[in-house]
Amino acid sequence: MYKLNSNKKSITLDLLILNYNKFEEYGRACIQSLLDQDLDDSTKIVVLDNNSTDGSREKITNFLENNRRVEFFQSEINLGFAGGMNYLANKTKGDWLLLINNDTYFPEDSINQFKDILEKTPEYIGALGPITNAAGNEQNINLSGTFEKILSEQQEIIKNKLNMLFDVPRLDFFCVAIKRSVWNALNGLDEIYERGYYEDFDFCVRLANAGFKMAITEDVFVYHKGSGVFSEDKNQRRLIKKNKEIFTKRYPKQKLYHVRENNLEMIKKYHLLELMDLTYKNLILVRKERRNNFLINNMPKSLLKKYLWKFKIKNVIKN
Repeated sequence: MYKLNSNKKSITLDLLILNYNKFEEYGRACIQSLLDQDLDDSTKIVVLDNNSTDGSREKITNFLENNRRVEFFQSEINLGFAGGMNYLANKTKGDWLLLINNDTYFPEDSINQFKDILEKTPEYIGALGPITNAAGNEQNINLSGTFEKILSEQQEIIKNKLNMLFDVPRLDFFCVAIKRSVWNALNGLDEIYERGYYEDFDFCVRLANAGFKMAITEDVFVYHKGSGVFSEDKNQRRLIKKNKEIFTKRYPKQKLYHVRENNLEMIKKYHLLELMDLTYKNLILVRKERRNNFLINNMPKSLLKKYLWKFKIKNVIKN
């Protein structure tokens, strides 16, 4: 766990958004939620249409026609997630990059809240992520239901600011802030992973191997619909399998944790916070309850593994 610096260091922030098809279903709401934020000139919005085939490019063009706050680029080929983000990163100069999936939505003032935390983030942190309702790691804070219900309940979670960062083994790239110097040192995302999947895992491993740290903040929430582009892709399974093989061959000793294991680790971190300072007890109450419920509701299917998992949860919770 890492405490935020007491003094702020002003930064510039670039928001990078990729859109591939389904602009009306995903991209419009995402970009509009960013336009609705009260952003100053130190925060820049850039969008790339990744060679959409359903008319999304024209719709984005019309949507942004009279908006000077957004810089819009178009690609004549599908660069994939890694290639698209690399393209946008090369078009910007901000101190930090915020990589954004187009199936996300940013609640009021969340960008400025995120930026404020980045300005207090210790130098050794190379990447930082928010909490969300849908992710494959501890960023998932166990919220479900309608869009309106989730946005309402997230306010209850983040209203008590912790001003603390939690170290994590990896970050989910639905929304991730990466320091420009770290991005450049690692040469961005590896485009060997084609259209998507495992390029974020790969980057996180390389980041850690280079001596940088990753963390999440539980003081910023970003809504994530999940699998916006790939959910209807007929080649999704093939792509996941192929990219997993590339990743595991490259990093054979790298463990891929299940999201329930990540959430159990967060419970342990909460206990450490309480030991550090009892004032955290009330601040983390709702968070702990959410994660406890997640542990119980996401049991292994095997009877033996389920029994062992219940025993593991019991020991952590009672301690």
